[in-house]
Amino acid sequence: MELNGALSNPLATRKDLQLRRLAILKRELVSREQGFPGTSLPGLGRRQGTVLATVTSVLERADGPMQMREIYAAVERVLGQAVARASVREALSAHTDVAERGFRRIDRGWYEITPRLQPAGG
Repeated sequence: MELNGALSNPLATRKDLQLRRLAILKRELVSREQGFPGTSLPGLGRRQGTVLATVTSVLERADGPMQMREIYAAVERVLGQAVARASVREALSAHTDVAERGFRRIDRGWYEITPRLQPAGG
């Protein structure tokens, strides 16, 4: 019986190894480019909603409105690791003008927590 196809092609068995090496190299290059040498992609271990919860906490503790860059720096300090700016921006924009536990945009790049409505007669 004659061997044809993948069984007779020595390169086909090495393709899997080449793809793995390429995937590892890509991960390393992307992490280096984003300023995270020697680590996997940033934020992969973070649970969904962590950034939103941290942004909310930061704005609740603030004395008044905060600039986007201040919020971003505070979120990174609280979490103790780098956070994508896009994640903070998304949390702010998606929850701006939400009545319950949302944010209010004061001016371009300035946000505050939405004031809680007090029950009448209290």
